[in-house]
Amino acid sequence: MKPRSGHVHAMPYRRRRVLTVGGSLSLVALTGCSGGLDQLGGGSSQLEAQKAVVDQFVTGVNEDDLDAVDEAVGSWAAGAFTADNIGDYTFDRGDLRRTDRDETYVILETELTITHRGDSRTEAVSFRLSQSREEWYIEQILVVGGLIIDGEPLGPPSVFMDAEFDSEATDGDETGVLTVRHSGGGPLPARGTAFFGTIVDPEGADPDISTAGATIAEATQRSRFGPGDSVTVGVETEYDVTVTYTKQGLGKTVLLQDFTPS
Repeated sequence: MKPRSGHVHAMPYRRRRVLTVGGSLSLVALTGCSGGLDQLGGGSSQLEAQKAVVDQFVTGVNEDDLDAVDEAVGSWAAGAFTADNIGDYTFDRGDLRRTDRDETYVILETELTITHRGDSRTEAVSFRLSQSREEWYIEQILVVGGLIIDGEPLGPPSVFMDAEFDSEATDGDETGVLTVRHSGGGPLPARGTAFFGTIVDPEGADPDISTAGATIAEATQRSRFGPGDSVTVGVETEYDVTVTYTKQGLGKTVLLQDFTPS
């Protein structure tokens, strides 16, 4: 059994970048709102109930209590911890701050020290809680560097990509090769990262991806797609390519990037 951990001292909050979904929908970029609880809605009893759910999750991980963890989470935050891996992790949280709220969710922020097999890092973390049948549960856990447990992120991946098109890489005038690079944010599990759109198998070139729907894992045998990595895609000259991430086992998909010539 792992020792129970206490709270960590508060650390400076770091600004978070926005994850763009389909170029039009964005997750809230939390920058440390300073409004009081009266402005955000909900009384002190609600806040204590919300904090209790986060504490149930943290304590469950620290005490290897998989049932407690499963009861505290749902949606994107679910499905990562198992009986085989929960013993490898310890969490140590700082003070919880409620920074955003509407009719369907509430955001609690803290500094979380994550220890995995002896290696520790402290991250600014946002717990997005939703309510079901008047009980709160953790829907997403958003971490700047990405919190990935055995290949499963506990929130939609925060990632930035850019692309470069080469029309001379193929023998045809109506095709080319698009090189997509991971330019920032956390690593992506390769098995859930897929490419869709006007993707082709061009003559005179051998891109990593030449069929729509292929994942990075299928095309390259990689397990992750991280900062500095790139992948080549065969495309039509007037290409329209989207990159998606699907969480394995839950069928939840987020659109990460859309590439067009313009």
